[in-house]
Amino acid sequence: MEVLEILATESTPLILLNPKGTIEITGKCIPENSLELWEKVNDWMTQYVKNSPSHTVFIIQIDYLNTSSSNEILQILYKLNDLLLQGKSAVIKWYYYVEDEDMKELGKDYANMLKVPFEILEIKQVQLV
Repeated sequence: MEVLEILATESTPLILLNPKGTIEITGKCIPENSLELWEKVNDWMTQYVKNSPSHTVFIIQIDYLNTSSSNEILQILYKLNDLLLQGKSAVIKWYYYVEDEDMKELGKDYANMLKVPFEILEIKQVQLV
């Protein structure tokens, strides 16, 4: 498997998928066509689950998320449950800005739907002077 990197745009996040066990989604996530964006990621994750290393870290730091992307990300996260069934380990690190209660709550909702250990981590908003 190859590394999959999808660069961020004004409406899509940076997506870094490394077959060595690090997966990262960072930024704003409001694509016009979420299926087009997430199809590559979903396909990659399907292959990853079949050939994954013993431990996976999935890092998510999303500033804003539309409903269609929220559903797509949840489907991708569900694939991590399959790693546990294979006897492998995984952890999801969900970062949210301290002021963003909606993203914190979404992280809690996802955590309740998954078997994978889920860390909800607060980060401080950078104040520009």
